[in-house]
Amino acid sequence: MVLLLPATATACGGGEDEPSPEPTVQGATTESTSAVAGEQSMEDEPFSLITQDQAVPPDFRAAYERGSPIVVQFFEQDEMSFYPQGLGVDSIVDGSIGQLQGQYPDVEFFSYDIDDPGVAENSGELELGQYGTLAAQLGVSLTPYVALLAPRDGNYAYESVFVGYVTQPVLDQALADLANTRTTGSDEEDRLVLQQAETAGGGRLRSVTIGNDGSSEASLGGYELTAVNPSTGEADPGSGSVSVDGEAAVEPGDSLSLGRAPDVEDSEGEQVDGTFGGGSLSLSPGDQLALVGPDGAVAATFTL
Repeated sequence: MVLLLPATATACGGGEDEPSPEPTVQGATTESTSAVAGEQSMEDEPFSLITQDQAVPPDFRAAYERGSPIVVQFFEQDEMSFYPQGLGVDSIVDGSIGQLQGQYPDVEFFSYDIDDPGVAENSGELELGQYGTLAAQLGVSLTPYVALLAPRDGNYAYESVFVGYVTQPVLDQALADLANTRTTGSDEEDRLVLQQAETAGGGRLRSVTIGNDGSSEASLGGYELTAVNPSTGEADPGSGSVSVDGEAAVEPGDSLSLGRAPDVEDSEGEQVDGTFGGGSLSLSPGDQLALVGPDGAVAATFTL
């Protein structure tokens, strides 16, 4: 079933002739649907995130500003007994995304409980997991809600939007299409991706694997690895960082593994290709690792 776009989302499309939305921190509804909703007909419609004077999740904003392919999900904790699929449709969709997430390391995933927008006047006051005005900006009215946002011409467009029950194979295909925009939708020659990261005892960073989805060789000289501050969504060298040693480079379509010592094995059990050092960096499950270029810009992220 194809649904019409909720009226609240029309103002968020980014068109110059449309009025800007005026989302509030508690502006999203928690209404649930009693039918299979399916995919909304929003493909290629523009989306512009409003950050000025709005409380939006800092990590989401950072991914948006990096131009990363984004999947954002809203769910409700309560089980809804009147879906044809049975109880817990929100949980089923959430579980499908959780199973697929690891297959798409270059896509950034965000998940929010629709009942926890937070009460905040700005992004810095939002607690981790609270979404502020994001649901209102996306026009969310029903759950489960899944939006796939693709970077297009320096901005964003909806790749797909699903409201209600959606099967895992359909989500898988939509994610594959979204991930493909990482390489086909950009003129940039270098596209670095953090494919894997492993820690040792105490959470100390042990190894990483960096891929190059671009069309030319990418030099890693001057790059650093650090954590992302969950409060700001930006790289936080103050939490610790390490630097890529030497002039390591990644060929197009290839990947490179780095370890804290030359004899470290990567996630595939092979000896690493290079090393990092010059500091220390400890991470916990759920933390986000950032690959930061010499210019200070975040080139890629990976969630442990």
